[in-house]
Amino acid sequence: MTTETFDIIIPVADPDEKLGDLLAMIAVQTVTPGRIILMETVPSLTSDNVFGTAALKSLVVEKLRSVPQIGVTICPVERTDFDHAGTRRTALAYSEAPYFLMMTQDAVPADSDLCEKLLSRLTAEKAAICYARQLARADAGDIEKVTRDFNYPAESCVKTKEDVAVLGIKAFFASNVCCLYDRKIYEELGGFPDHAIFNEDMIYARKVLDAGEKIAYEAEAKVVHSHDYTLSRQFCRNFDLGVSQADHPETFGGIPSEGEGVRLVLCTMKKISPLHIPRLILQSAAKYLGYRMGKRYRTLRLDTVKRCTSNPAYVKKYIEKEK
Repeated sequence: MTTETFDIIIPVADPDEKLGDLLAMIAVQTVTPGRIILMETVPSLTSDNVFGTAALKSLVVEKLRSVPQIGVTICPVERTDFDHAGTRRTALAYSEAPYFLMMTQDAVPADSDLCEKLLSRLTAEKAAICYARQLARADAGDIEKVTRDFNYPAESCVKTKEDVAVLGIKAFFASNVCCLYDRKIYEELGGFPDHAIFNEDMIYARKVLDAGEKIAYEAEAKVVHSHDYTLSRQFCRNFDLGVSQADHPETFGGIPSEGEGVRLVLCTMKKISPLHIPRLILQSAAKYLGYRMGKRYRTLRLDTVKRCTSNPAYVKKYIEKEK
């Protein structure tokens, strides 16, 4: 495959050293992208950042100087305009590649053949999507390590429309932390929604299955990516998850996700030290409360929604109009 086969798209906001590690690993991939498109969130758009901030440009030069054949586009996005779906849709205007790889700034390839394995699997299966396995960081807590193993097991698989009846919501589980797309199918199906507070990847993945296309999971393509969120952050993240499900009944209607959450809790209890179970109970309670409130966000006061979400700019732009 040539370097023009695929592009990589990465939303960027206040990056830390993990983005540098990610770029450095892209530089040593056995198959490199034709272009990397960085959608950089900035406080406001000015003439100084119209082509990216100095810090990000410097990081790109430092980490990618050994691979000048990779083009780089940095597109600033005003913080109030960032949107999980809309920003990624915008990024695709800068790409003409037949495949594109969505990543997040904190997903560091574990090996030099990440891109090659994703491309090989997607094309071999003639799938619309192929997503990678996520490994917890070495310093992650035990609960987070079990969560990663639960959601991203060591066995690869291919999922089709018939699996929805058996797997439920897991049938169209996919993650833009590291996910490769066939652009032709993406455009035929209309791609991500125009805007979404969360879950833009799963919303599109459901379209994929409904259209009779396939989702591939390649366990040998690995990125290091995990979080040890505070309880408040867990609450807000799951509130947004609930909002996204309430806003997209065509995707999530009639397929409850609570059962999968219970399975995760039970699995985690068996694999962690009893000393960590109180923490697991608190985390699970925060997640569930946030999720249930998010599902019912239309019944809440606007100021309550703003306090519960992790994306107040999205609430102001799209939800405030409904209240």
